[in-house]
Amino acid sequence: HGVVLKNFWYALEFSSRVTPAAPTPARILEQDLLLERDASGRVSAYNIARPDDEVLPVVERYGFLWVFMGDGTMPVEAAPPIPVWPEWDDPRYGGHNVKGDWLWKANVNRVVENGCDAAHTPFVHAGQFGNPELPEIPDYEVEIPNDWEARLSVELHPPAPKGLFALRNKARKGLQERPPVLTRTGWQLPSLIRLEVNLSIGQMVLYDTNIPVDATTTL
Repeated sequence: HGVVLKNFWYALEFSSRVTPAAPTPARILEQDLLLERDASGRVSAYNIARPDDEVLPVVERYGFLWVFMGDGTMPVEAAPPIPVWPEWDDPRYGGHNVKGDWLWKANVNRVVENGCDAAHTPFVHAGQFGNPELPEIPDYEVEIPNDWEARLSVELHPPAPKGLFALRNKARKGLQERPPVLTRTGWQLPSLIRLEVNLSIGQMVLYDTNIPVDATTTL
């Protein structure tokens, strides 16, 4: 089943989905929870199988409801911090947040490993910003900014543009080539991925929160 870390905050659900009129079920670590928002806006999380147990701690941040699961060995006050997402409130990004969710039939560790694997880009994303003709990943150093995350930076070589994009590029620059794309890939505990892609039109930052539903399912 791999390693599952319970004494962390999990970004379990989008804040906007939980309203006073719509309590929201959620499943994590083979446990069924219920997220409820009262009239004052406060959110509570309950384990449906143990309704008389203490309410699970919830923090609302970055458009998510973060729930501390815990295994009883660590008080929430001693828990590792919720990761910092500096781009969320940065006015340079103009509040352009695109959200979605996907269900994977795979263990959470495999999903995180896949998302952090820079070497898959030339093959899986061929024709977009991956180039199967230049699949080599250059040497890199792993950066460890704190105890809870790590990342690496590599330059990928996107394929030459085709069709109208190629004509536009040629007219503007007299070139068919596209410059290398600097990408930064990393993980944040317990099961988050941060992907940064520096395109010619601007920077895209993707935060991927992976919820271990059970041993073979990840949201």
